[in-house]
Amino acid sequence: MAKPRDLTTGSILGSVWYLAWPIVLASLLQVVMGIVDMVMVGRLPEEKGTPAVAALGCSLFVLMFVLTLGFAIATGAAILMARRTGEKNITAVANVSANALTFTLVLCVLVLTPVGLLLMRPILAFVKAEGQAAVFMTQYLEISFYGLAVMFLLFICNSSFRTTGDARTPLVLLIAVNLLNFLLNWILIYGVTIGGFSIPALEVRGAAIATLLARLFGIVVSLKILWRHPRVMLGQVRLVQFDLRLWWTMFRIGFPNTLQAIIRNTTNLILLRIVAGTMLHGTAVAAYMVGMAVIRVPVFIGLSFMQVGVALVGQNLGAKKPDRAEAAGNWAARFSALAGFIITLVLVAFPYSIAGYFVKKPEPGLVPLAVQLYLIIGLSLPFLGHLLGTTGCLRGAGDTVSPLIFAIISRIGLLIPLAWILSQYTPLDVNGVWIAVGSSSILQFTLTYFWWRRGKWKHIKV
Repeated sequence: MAKPRDLTTGSILGSVWYLAWPIVLASLLQVVMGIVDMVMVGRLPEEKGTPAVAALGCSLFVLMFVLTLGFAIATGAAILMARRTGEKNITAVANVSANALTFTLVLCVLVLTPVGLLLMRPILAFVKAEGQAAVFMTQYLEISFYGLAVMFLLFICNSSFRTTGDARTPLVLLIAVNLLNFLLNWILIYGVTIGGFSIPALEVRGAAIATLLARLFGIVVSLKILWRHPRVMLGQVRLVQFDLRLWWTMFRIGFPNTLQAIIRNTTNLILLRIVAGTMLHGTAVAAYMVGMAVIRVPVFIGLSFMQVGVALVGQNLGAKKPDRAEAAGNWAARFSALAGFIITLVLVAFPYSIAGYFVKKPEPGLVPLAVQLYLIIGLSLPFLGHLLGTTGCLRGAGDTVSPLIFAIISRIGLLIPLAWILSQYTPLDVNGVWIAVGSSSILQFTLTYFWWRRGKWKHIKV
């Protein structure tokens, strides 16, 4: 177990760096492991490989949408734990963590898992899954829905570490979980024979079981560490708690974050429809997918700094140090913007090489469209990075409503109408969509930045 750091004393830059590098590395590792899972099911026999990849991709999209429903608990719990940590109230931290775990388990067992299983057929119809892909997707989602509690509980455990100042322990655990997942994937997807004992090839079903077992291992180890963790000390309180007032507080604080995630996912779907309606149709969609595969990297880095902001601002406000909270939040946002700037330079310097890497024999026009996406949206990445970092700082202060309002204004009020108008009624065609995406990020950054500078978040009580 790594020794947690007191984020309310010492060097501010040191505190930012201490939290940032393990969280950023963990986020990038998750992206890589998602690709590895896709590659492994893609190595099934040719008649199964393509539908397996399609099924896994669609299933992960569905699960990411479901995961947003758990953001309310996770965000609310993280904000409360960060604030109580700053107050040096370890018993309160343990109570919040235990209640978050119980609340999550109840939500999954009584609501999310039954609803997910009931909506299986409508989900398949929505993504237009047919034939072998539909069979594989059903197998993967069924196991994943039964294991939703495992996915959510591990998320809460990681949050308990990070928001109390320990970002290294969850990184080590994540590495162990992913290595175990890789090993179990190899065994369960393809099947093995050891001595006289054989494990059949479970294919896509095996990938789902491997992920479930690896995460279950992560939960067991996490709880064992949290039991005696100096900043959480779960062993001091009852592990299963039903403090309904605290449940409501977590949900109330975190629910705007859930709404914001739903808005983001919904507008992304609408944006995909708009791209598909441009002159080059399928080629434009392919370029969009190729382009956003790279844009996800700064987004994940920004989301990492969002977690850094929650811990830094929450703990320092709990310690009655609002000026230090502001300074730490500013540095977290700057580092996130710097990461976006570096990626912008790479995209501007090597756009054709990056776009051509994804498809060996691209359709005519695909690479130029992806390059245009990199050059247009890439210019907004420093603003996007700063936006995500500052949003985390506001959430750490307990302000989850303002980021929701800014998301509504920028994504519903600007992004969708502007993308539609520029792509359908100007010669820009699909380039109008890229302009709309960049403009939306810059507008949301501007609103968030000036709201942060006003400083009203310093007086929020949680």
